[in-house]
Amino acid sequence: MNTPKTSGPLQPATAKRGNGKPNPVEVATREAMPKPRGTTTAQITLILGEVGKDEYLSRHAESRLKTPKQQLAMRRLFVGLQQTGAKTEDGRPVTRLGDVLRWLLEQI
Repeated sequence: MNTPKTSGPLQPATAKRGNGKPNPVEVATREAMPKPRGTTTAQITLILGEVGKDEYLSRHAESRLKTPKQQLAMRRLFVGLQQTGAKTEDGRPVTRLGDVLRWLLEQI
């Protein structure tokens, strides 16, 4: 599946099925970051629901990585982002696990 690339901020994607449930939405990725030797790329499909403009939006997310699979995935993503010099939208380099979550959310 080929996904178009864009160099600017990604536009929110909304799509609904006939039954009112959100469709899985494919979101374009940003321009490819340099891929250091020994790294792998991955592409995922996310299901994004609609959010009303007056709905409560939490500014805090706390979670514990409960399985070795989750821990390994977070570590691999963290190391990969550091190796590519990834930065969050405010220009800060990814230096903590919380930055990984922020970076991921900014890609949507």
